[in-house]
Amino acid sequence: MFKKILITIVLVALIGSMGYVGFYLYKKAEEPAIVYSTIQPVKSDLQKKTVATGSIKPRKEIDMKSQVSGVVAELYVEAGQEVKEGEQIAKIRIIPNVVTLNNAEAEVKRAEISFNNAKREFERQQKLYEKQLISEFDFQQQKLNFELAEQNLEASRINLQLVKEGAAKESGNAANIVYADK
Repeated sequence: MFKKILITIVLVALIGSMGYVGFYLYKKAEEPAIVYSTIQPVKSDLQKKTVATGSIKPRKEIDMKSQVSGVVAELYVEAGQEVKEGEQIAKIRIIPNVVTLNNAEAEVKRAEISFNNAKREFERQQKLYEKQLISEFDFQQQKLNFELAEQNLEASRINLQLVKEGAAKESGNAANIVYADK
């Protein structure tokens, strides 16, 4: 009797577990219901946009180059505007090369030293010439050296100004201004 009850319990458990596995597989194979979201209609304007690829090329292209390198500080004309020959187009702000600037400053200092030395020597020779202790040839030679030292100093100062600003005040024209050419 005990044996019959045990077999009956095992059979009921086995049949029950088989039923549960079948039900589980059935539910798993069933596709979920598709749920669609809906929104309320609204009134609005439609915009149609188009993207075009490629490049725009001008009919006539002109290369412009300034005499000095730097950054455009001022632009006197607008893009596409016609210009006449000799008209100012842009002004370039000079960004001097550090090495060139240092060399120009050193050259000014050398020229100042040379000029001061030539000036002292000229004044000394002039006093000796007035007392007729040296010849006119020696005096003229010293005067020439003094004037050359003075010219060298002026040239080195102008060169320094050109390196810094791109233009010398004495020249009247600026190398940092870009003009329209033919």
